[in-house]
Amino acid sequence: MSGWSRDTAFGRSRLFSELSTGLPIPVRVSPAVASARRQLVPPISQTQWVIIAMLVGLALGYFFPDSQSMSGFHASDVQVLSNVFLRMIKSLIVPLLFATIVVGIAGHGDDMERVGTLALRSITYFEIVTTLALVIGLVMVNLVKPGLGVNLVSATADTGSELAKTKLSLTGILEHTVPQSFFDAAAKNEALQVTFFAIIFGVALSRVKGPGYTFLLSCCESSSEAMFKFVEIVMKFAPSHGFSPLAPRRRRPRCRSR
Repeated sequence: MSGWSRDTAFGRSRLFSELSTGLPIPVRVSPAVASARRQLVPPISQTQWVIIAMLVGLALGYFFPDSQSMSGFHASDVQVLSNVFLRMIKSLIVPLLFATIVVGIAGHGDDMERVGTLALRSITYFEIVTTLALVIGLVMVNLVKPGLGVNLVSATADTGSELAKTKLSLTGILEHTVPQSFFDAAAKNEALQVTFFAIIFGVALSRVKGPGYTFLLSCCESSSEAMFKFVEIVMKFAPSHGFSPLAPRRRRPRCRSR
């Protein structure tokens, strides 16, 4: 049987099956055709999705501003997407931080000197990067001056005076570092207290011998792997965070010439 006759026979049998059962039969696509389709439509990266979401957010903020004269849909209605994304980010901080620190310390419990060297390098790197971020923030805030001309109606002078009275001291910072309860620190997302508890717990676990050490370490390793997968899932929603904050926008009234 020739190739044309085989194709004709297959088409007739497929048509008869669809007519008799009423259900379409899935057509198999060859790998070459599937590869050609993927080349025609290139995949969009995560960064490109974020940029697209920002542009859409700007367009929504311009065409649907928060105005009392306009009823119906407002751009601020999509702010919930950004709030949901931020809540997802906050929910993974404590388990990810705790699991990775415990695995990093207890996994090298036989060589605590190496752990100390790694901790010193991490602290040095953290201080350098934090200082650089502060310098960049101070330079940009003095050049761009964000918030200039914004009228904060809900802000009062009492709020500013209360913030001005808040003073930090070295003893207060040291006391705040040590948590009274791990669960209380985790519920409040106190990263510093969770870090302190995780370091002590990792050192204590490195001194445990026997099956208890293996069981707890394997649990923390599995938790760490699961949380990194959790981060990958959450980052799929990153365009919603770039989209929502840019959408709320108030259209400025035009000045009438006298």
